Amino acid sequence: MSYQKKLVALTGAGISVESGLPTFAGGKWEQHDVQDVVSIEGWRRNPELMLRFYNERRKQLGEVEPNAAHRILAELEKDFDVTVITQNVDNLHERAGSTKVVHLHGELTKVRSSQRPEMVFDIGYRAIQWGEQAPDGSQLRPHIVWYGESVTMIGAAQSIVAAADIFVIIGSALAVYPAAELVKHAKRDIPIYLINPSEVQQQGRFMNIIREKATVGMEKLKSMLTVTLPKPNKEGKTNIFNVIILDESGSMSSIKQEAINGYNETLQTIQAAQKEHTDTQGHFVTLVTFAGNAIKSVYDCVPCTQAEELNTETYQPGGNTPLYDAMGITLSKFRQTLDATVDNEVLITVITDGQENASREYTGTQIYQMVNELKAQGWMFTYIGANHNVEEAAKRMGIGNSLEYKSTKRGTSEMFLKENMSRKRFYDKMASFDSVSKRKEAMFLDAIGSNFFDDEDTDTKKS
Repeated sequence: MSYQKKLVALTGAGISVESGLPTFAGGKWEQHDVQDVVSIEGWRRNPELMLRFYNERRKQLGEVEPNAAHRILAELEKDFDVTVITQNVDNLHERAGSTKVVHLHGELTKVRSSQRPEMVFDIGYRAIQWGEQAPDGSQLRPHIVWYGESVTMIGAAQSIVAAADIFVIIGSALAVYPAAELVKHAKRDIPIYLINPSEVQQQGRFMNIIREKATVGMEKLKSMLTVTLPKPNKEGKTNIFNVIILDESGSMSSIKQEAINGYNETLQTIQAAQKEHTDTQGHFVTLVTFAGNAIKSVYDCVPCTQAEELNTETYQPGGNTPLYDAMGITLSKFRQTLDATVDNEVLITVITDGQENASREYTGTQIYQMVNELKAQGWMFTYIGANHNVEEAAKRMGIGNSLEYKSTKRGTSEMFLKENMSRKRFYDKMASFDSVSKRKEAMFLDAIGSNFFDDEDTDTKKS
């Protein structure tokens, strides 16, 4: 049996709320403050009230079904070794088909002795009453970890996260401890994805952000994780992967619309090349945006005809400039994705209006080493920047092809015009060779060169 990557998912209330289960976060239950029914102190004060609260929740659980997010997570077991660590006390993951589920905060369909925590019983969805006893004579209580009690499964969860190849956080604001700190136990070089509709404190780790509710976000994640890159057809079509890493920091706000328009024109240039060279080229697009509060994978290796244009909803500048982290995360994931035996060409484009100032995961030295390793494989890198010494910044990262622009509306528009002309020239040149070996040789020389943005292609070798 071939090795399956270990995918670990941490799930919170956001995945179950779409099935119809209330969260009670910061709210009321009947006339009671919800904190009165979720703490060990509440149990000591009024155990009958606590029993009634959990009986009602258990009944609700029996009336709802797993949603698409639960089912997609279970389906990923076909391709990954999946372990679910959940903060939820429902059984929707198990009912959706997940086979390895760790409950941090207990299970609603189980009860236990009030005196011996290890004495646990499965009761399904039925109610338990005051006076109902465990075999040791103590009152049965919900098998729930309440506020004021130890989370005994946290050590096991930390070990599971530490062994993960991929870590996914779904429907959690990372606000409940100690679960919120599990991300700190993930290896530093693995991809981390966070699916949540609102902004989340990232606990000192940068993540691929999918700002959606759980059902929509899991559909996107499934597409990202299960990308099947096409093999070249019998006519020898080349797969061209266009990877664009676009600054979304606060300083881009003044040229926000021009950045959106420029990116969309770049996408149109790629789509036009696909149409013009349809017999010899297959174009795919990856778009990553980065800012101090998020590194977002907008889409990953999608056919260019399926890539959506940016708009003011999907591009919202704010925060600092973690350029090295954006590059390191993107390049690490992308080179793991590509099959070196397939006829691939890769064009990496970095666009920023400022210098690196916020990375935590990667250093400039690491990026320099990574870029040079990938250039040796023929990957083409370009760096487009403003408001700093662009040529020098590019060289520090090992990138020879750089373009400086003025971060004004006119300057940004002119920059994208030049970038797209250079991009079209690059595609046309690839299409002009009559053999893979000659094209590879020429593209390698271009990758280690510095003439991508030259107005005229000085390399006259066409065959």
